[in-house]
Order: sequence, then C-alpha cells, then structure tokens
Amino acid sequence: MSVKFLGKGLGTKYAKLAKAAKPKLLEAMRSVAEDVKEDFEKTVETWDTKPEFNIREVRFRWSVYTDDQIYAYVDRGTKPHTIRPKRPGYPLAFQSGYVAKTIPRVIASRPGGASGPMVFTYEVHHPGTEAREFTATIYEKWNPLIPERVDEMLKELLEEADL
Repeated sequence: MSVKFLGKGLGTKYAKLAKAAKPKLLEAMRSVAEDVKEDFEKTVETWDTKPEFNIREVRFRWSVYTDDQIYAYVDRGTKPHTIRPKRPGYPLAFQSGYVAKTIPRVIASRPGGASGPMVFTYEVHHPGTEAREFTATIYEKWNPLIPERVDEMLKELLEEADL
C-alpha cells in the first residue's frame, strides 16, 4: 500500500528545499568547526608560544588540528623521562619552581610558568606530565551539540520555505 500526500507543486518545493539544505548544512558544520577551534585556542591563551590551529574539511568531515609537538605532549601527557643537555659539558639551567598554565580536562589556560631560584645540573629525572586531555574534553562537549546545530539550521530553512 502506498500513500500519496504531496499536493500539486509541493514536490517542487521539497526539491528546492533539499537543494537549499546542502549549503546551509555546510555553513552549520563550518560554524561548529570554528567554535571547536576557539575552544582549542582557549587552552593556550596564556602560553608564550601558541600553536596554530587549523580547520580541514574533507568529504563533508571537519577536523580541527595542530602540528605542534609540544601541544601533543601537553594534551596526551608524557611518561617519566631523563633530560640531559643538548651540548655535552654545558649544564641545564632552569628555575626551580613551576605552576602549570593548564589543568586536565579544563578548556582554559591560566597564568603560570617558571619561578624561583636558578638551578644548574647535568641531568634531570622528569616525573612526566599528566595528560590534559583537551581533545577528548572538547570532543565530549561538542559531539552532542552538532545535531542541535543541524536541527536549528533545518528549522530556519523550513521557516524560510514556509512549510
């Protein structure tokens, strides 16, 4: 059994609506990508050397990314490791205190950095860095919001089409 519910000329309206939906959907998804990028930028707001975040769109998929290795270390964390001078015979030099500028699973950056007296040594046993998990946190924030953005776009489109 089939039911015909399209009145005269209504099929044309839906065809126009479908054609108009694609650019609006692209616009909505690009808007989400821009907002995701802003969240990543918040995580490095107080950093002295900020990584560059970019948006890539391939086949209707958007990704926000950076090629910055230091950001990857902060995001994913590091294991305990030994640090030695790059030039043998010259000691490492650093301040004895440090306050992290970021907190795990928080989309923000705060003041912080090195403080205290200078230390000179030929080797440091670094305890590792706790992963900040920015990528996972931002994904968890935005993944449920994407359908809401698309729904808003479709509602606007339907209102414009007077359907």
